[in-house]
Amino acid sequence: VATFLTAWTVVSPPEAREQRIFDQETGTVSTDIQCESNSDGWRLVNLSVQVILLLLSVFLAFQTRDVMQQLNESISLAIMCYSQFVFMIMTGVCTFLYVY
Repeated sequence: VATFLTAWTVVSPPEAREQRIFDQETGTVSTDIQCESNSDGWRLVNLSVQVILLLLSVFLAFQTRDVMQQLNESISLAIMCYSQFVFMIMTGVCTFLYVY
């Protein structure tokens, strides 16, 4: 993770983007400053790594389904896979709504 974030910062350093919003009712100007990268490729790499890890965990849960009951962790792995998938979908929807 640290290597990925360091590479991201070195190759495509984040830049501040300032947006001024004028409120006509109060006559005030509010400033919204966001730090963002110019390349969307880094988000794609991050998402790809998460999908690969999720698929590997689903495979591991599938492989451990026939293990002795004392060692069987397929149910807990399946629950973690499901919750991670739901969080990935929610993150994708929020990112899509924020960007577009």
